[in-house]
Amino acid sequence: MPTLVIVDGMEHQVASTNGGTGEIYGQINTASAITFDTTTKRTGLASLKVVESGAAACNIARLIAASQNVIVGSIYIFMTANPSVNSRIINSFVTAGVGATLCDVTTAGVLRMQCGDGTVQSSGITVTDSAWHLLDWYSDLSGATKTIQWTVDGVAQTDATSTTNTAT
Repeated sequence: MPTLVIVDGMEHQVASTNGGTGEIYGQINTASAITFDTTTKRTGLASLKVVESGAAACNIARLIAASQNVIVGSIYIFMTANPSVNSRIINSFVTAGVGATLCDVTTAGVLRMQCGDGTVQSSGITVTDSAWHLLDWYSDLSGATKTIQWTVDGVAQTDATSTTNTAT
């Protein structure tokens, strides 16, 4: 059974960018400020707001410890327009440049998932329609074939796999 390492509902309204496995976020890449929106939120007091710069992809990432071979995540996404560049919304990485779980919103407004350097799997579901969309994922990086099982709004998507990237 995996050990719970972090739970974050953004209620703290703190965007820590100090890096490392003990921080809220290991990396924030965006030319615009990271803020917390208390108007557009699904539940609770606030939602994390990332405004795309229009020139470069933006993302918030978390560095995972080498011993964390199973990652389970769930987030709600609210987007009003297609990004001008493909924008990474999930980036769980072991070391800089070595992503274990990668999820982008494309310029067409659809989600796509990739496990390490494996084949990119597209959802075909447009998420830039000013509605909340639920993204759930389960990354198992422990075996010879690393696998990400994921759903969008409860609909199972094609697993993303890799035989070369690992968290150990």
